[in-house]
Amino acid sequence: MVDEIRNGTQAAVDEMHATVSAVTNGSTLAENAGVAIIEINDGATQVLHGVEDISASISEQSQSSRNIAANVERVAQMSEANSAAVQEVSSVVGKLEQLSRTLEQSIKQFKI
Repeated sequence: MVDEIRNGTQAAVDEMHATVSAVTNGSTLAENAGVAIIEINDGATQVLHGVEDISASISEQSQSSRNIAANVERVAQMSEANSAAVQEVSSVVGKLEQLSRTLEQSIKQFKI
């Protein structure tokens, strides 16, 4: 009977050693998982910062594009104004040419 108790006790001790080993192994795995989760979180944070930087750059480019479009519109308006001024100058030049011819004809009448 003592042998049976000793054998039973030894079996219990062996099971406890196996359980301690399994718990230690599980604890190590849990620590490794925790480290991996922290690394994943750090990586996600870096990606988030990258996305925020890209978003800010896109906003700046969008504003620059709007500014360029406004400048192009101003240039187009100035071009239209210049075109109108050129047409008016051309009309005035035509009138001056006509006036010059009329003046020449008037002067010819007074020549001897």
